[in-house]
Amino acid sequence: MRHCAAAPAAARGAGGGRVPGPTRERAGRRDRGAEGGSREEGGGGRGGDGVRGEDLEAALGAVVRVDEVPDDDDDDDDNGMGDESKTKEARLAKLPDNFASTRRLLEQLPSLSEMMVDEEAAVEVELQTGFPVLPSSVPHISILPNARAVNTAHAHMRLVSAAMEVAKGEWKAWVDRGDFGLAKRPKERYNRLRLYHDALEDVAEIRSVALRAKSKEAAASYALIIRNGKAIMHFNGGAVYDGWVVNGKPHGKGVMQYPGGARYDGSWNMGIRSGTGTFTHPDGRVYRGDWRDGQRHGRGELTYPSGERYEGEWHLGKMHGVGRLTAPNGDVYDGEWQKGMYHGRCEFRKANGHRFVGRCENGKAVGMGVATMATGEVYKGEWKDDRRHGRGVVTFPDGTKYVGMFDRGAFHGRGRLTNPGSTYEGEFRFGTRTGHGVLRLSNGEVYEGMWEGGRAEGEGTYYYLSGNKYRGAWHMSQKHGNGEYWRRGVGRYVGNFWNGHVHGRGIMYWDSGDSYRGRWDYNQRHGKGTYVWANGNSYSGDFVRDDAHGFGTFVARAELHKYTGEFYKNVKRGQGTMWYGDGNIYVGQWSRDQRNGKGTFTYNPGTLIEETYEGDFVNGRRHGRGRYVYHDGEVYDGAWVKGTRHGHGVLTRKDGSRYEGEFYLDRRHGYGEELTADGQRYEGQFNNGDWHGEGVLVDIDGNKYEGHFHQNKKHGPAVLTMPNGNQFRGTWYLGQQVGHGKFKLLVGPSHRVDMAVFGY
Repeated sequence: MRHCAAAPAAARGAGGGRVPGPTRERAGRRDRGAEGGSREEGGGGRGGDGVRGEDLEAALGAVVRVDEVPDDDDDDDDNGMGDESKTKEARLAKLPDNFASTRRLLEQLPSLSEMMVDEEAAVEVELQTGFPVLPSSVPHISILPNARAVNTAHAHMRLVSAAMEVAKGEWKAWVDRGDFGLAKRPKERYNRLRLYHDALEDVAEIRSVALRAKSKEAAASYALIIRNGKAIMHFNGGAVYDGWVVNGKPHGKGVMQYPGGARYDGSWNMGIRSGTGTFTHPDGRVYRGDWRDGQRHGRGELTYPSGERYEGEWHLGKMHGVGRLTAPNGDVYDGEWQKGMYHGRCEFRKANGHRFVGRCENGKAVGMGVATMATGEVYKGEWKDDRRHGRGVVTFPDGTKYVGMFDRGAFHGRGRLTNPGSTYEGEFRFGTRTGHGVLRLSNGEVYEGMWEGGRAEGEGTYYYLSGNKYRGAWHMSQKHGNGEYWRRGVGRYVGNFWNGHVHGRGIMYWDSGDSYRGRWDYNQRHGKGTYVWANGNSYSGDFVRDDAHGFGTFVARAELHKYTGEFYKNVKRGQGTMWYGDGNIYVGQWSRDQRNGKGTFTYNPGTLIEETYEGDFVNGRRHGRGRYVYHDGEVYDGAWVKGTRHGHGVLTRKDGSRYEGEFYLDRRHGYGEELTADGQRYEGQFNNGDWHGEGVLVDIDGNKYEGHFHQNKKHGPAVLTMPNGNQFRGTWYLGQQVGHGKFKLLVGPSHRVDMAVFGY
């Protein structure tokens, strides 16, 4: 059979305005989406829960369609309703006896003549007011205002109702089936009349005569004659039901196709999904399983287009009880559910190998649980809001193990972290060592103190395997700030550190008894400082890279020496002054820790025996050119070799005597000239300080002796020349003239010659 093609247009015809006032409000309160029916996760709307949208037909309207009546008779002048002269009683008489309820209905309707309309007129009767309450045979039904009956071609009747309200939550209808027998021709019986009620998702199929309704009472009565059994129901919003109906409602097995693409195939109970069934959502989700009161309830399976799949228990439309959720990538959840969320005993298995077994509440892991990661990491302990929280134990594949407190997934509070190479026991803050703690290394070294951000920070003590020890300030796991360092077998340092190095001001005490107080630069003495040796010697001054370098003062305690001047790599070099323990003073140049270069050495300064040397020094001794002033007034100015007068020099004595000539090992030796205190002048050879060898001696009288000397005495052949030119040539022995000689006189005309034997 074919449905009337005019039905949809008529449904949007006159009287198709919005649902007025309270009716629309009541409809809105029942808005559960009759088209789709199911909530996203736990839904499954009731068959008659309400309407969606504001279209008149979609609001709460019901459309009744009448199939075409097979017409094998060309006589059509009475529109299939028979002679108008027929009376109501005559028509009732034709009803079968078993149509008692139909008979009672017709008896209460107006006369048929009042209901007849001309077929050609195609009259549309507007129903401006609500239908009255129908007879007791159809209780609890009322049709709201703006319903209308429409006369269509071929004398088929269709009722368009703007809204139909269910009184007391149910729709009760007749169960009579059959032919009213009111058609013009008997063979027109068993025409099908379909009732559509989109709001309740009910579809029912009825049989009635083809009838033109003239009055609202007639239209309402005949439109609500509904039967039980198999039916196809079309709803105003476009939904179609194909299945079993009881009292005008889907009941038993049936399929509901919703206009949005949703589809339900399964059991119904008085218009509500109940029992087992399959609901397919437009987005591709499919639920197969138990239903109760229009909601997923019992056991069921929900699959998603993405491949996700839930199989388990449901309660009031939501995952509830025990169930399994499987993801397309292989992730699996096995456990208990409550109101659509993980709740109770739960187990997660990830495709990548991660696994959790424990307890969940409201979709999150809480309480005690065990998490095993694909990497081999294992956590056993307390959880909160899906994170490790409370007391727990975590082990890592490399052997690392943590036992202690957690906060929001991180080590937090007191705990013990054991690595293959170390063990830390103390305080943590959000995953890092922070607060007080003790770190023990596998080699036996220990740090005890404060931490910040996983590093030693603040005050702490480090015990080295070698026996060394540091106590003091730390920064970024480095000795930094004030501290004290003990070095076994070496000594102790007290002072500043910088990034793990001795740096700044500090004092070093060596076990040998030495000490240093001053500036340090990266573990070396650098800058101003004082070094004191165990023997009491000390140096105070400049240091460069552990060496006395620059300007400083060295004191030799035992010798009472004191040097102030320049140093170069721990030795005296440059200009400096040395005060010796015996009182002597040297001021001058130094090299290789000795007097080298120009300088002045003062012996016994400030005393009667003070002596001074000013000149060249080599390796601490007078060497080169120099002038020596002796305490007795003697002055030597000349060459020096290894601390002695050696070479050419001038020796002047306080008595006026003077020597200029060669020296050898501090004595006059070689050729020289001497002026004696008594006025004699000697020029010639010296030997060990004496006139010795060939020489010339001029005495104070002018006598000149030229000859040989032996140990300051005339000795050997010589010539003696007197001031007047007379000469004697003879021999001397140890200062005495001996033997024969030759005398030469130079006599002028006026001279008198006095002769004397062996004399002059």
